[in-house]
Amino acid sequence: MSLELEERAVVDEALEDILSEPPPRDLVPLGCGVGFGRALLLVATAVVGSAVGRSVAVAILSAGVLLLVVGVGLWLASARLARGRVEAAVEAALRQLESGVEDREVSLRAATLLLANAYVQHGPTTTQSFGTMAAAARLGEALPLVLSVEEYLLERDSVYPVFTRDPTD
Repeated sequence: MSLELEERAVVDEALEDILSEPPPRDLVPLGCGVGFGRALLLVATAVVGSAVGRSVAVAILSAGVLLLVVGVGLWLASARLARGRVEAAVEAALRQLESGVEDREVSLRAATLLLANAYVQHGPTTTQSFGTMAAAARLGEALPLVLSVEEYLLERDSVYPVFTRDPTD
């Protein structure tokens, strides 16, 4: 089932709205910077540790351990922020679609939201944000609409395949 011209315009507008929202702040560079600072402290400890005395070396090592904990915490927080926002959008879209709303524009927007948030990126990693089979089961009668929106968005190269797969894969 292909989308009508007016429906495509709704999908285009919905996708533009979704993409115009700023992504959650990526804390990974801060975590990396903290990790670099830790490495510098450890090198400083190794180089000057014996010259300045045991208590100064212990203080520098303690600061390095603290930076390690802060860096890992920032990295984990960044991943959670990115994933949490996407999961909330996916859940809202699934609820909207499974409720069986008769308003076609609302359903098209929900399908676009679902497909645009099907994958979450954190640093260099991209993972799918929901299980395809479970989502398909929840969608029920709305699945053909979602497949039509996906087909259109794939034609435009706007999303990765979610419910459909490329036969060349």
